[in-house]
Amino acid sequence: MIDAIYEEPKRIESKLISEHWGSDIWQNRRARVLFNESSRMFSVELFDAQKKVRTVIREKDLTGTYEIKNIRIAEELAEQAAENWCLGYES
Repeated sequence: MIDAIYEEPKRIESKLISEHWGSDIWQNRRARVLFNESSRMFSVELFDAQKKVRTVIREKDLTGTYEIKNIRIAEELAEQAAENWCLGYES
């Protein structure tokens, strides 16, 4: 019998780009925009009352392709998702 070799999965390190906070009735909301250098993808972590609700991966640009040809557009889309969450436009 061959013993399985278990390797710890590599932790994906992402750089914090920005953080957003809600106000008024949405004051419990927070969002973090992250960028992963190796995958060249943005992600947005959405929080409500300090609990992570979900993570949104921004892997498409405005053309709908999976390859991000314009990194600034991808970053803008991630920032908009974070702002929309904190302003209560997205639930």
